[in-house]
Amino acid sequence: MDVRLPIGILFTGIGALLILAGLITSAADLRLATVGFNINLAWGAVLLVFGLAAIALSRATRDPRK
Repeated sequence: MDVRLPIGILFTGIGALLILAGLITSAADLRLATVGFNINLAWGAVLLVFGLAAIALSRATRDPRK
């Protein structure tokens, strides 16, 4: 089994949860003045893109004989 598939699924799930948390949490609770942007939303997007790329690479490099 290619390790990129479960890793991609894991990072995609965590990224989706962080994006959801970033969208739901109010700006007052995040204390946006500290970093200047919604860190949950930003890192959620990064993890989601990484997870989707890992899944795409896993599917692209599959052996067609299997």
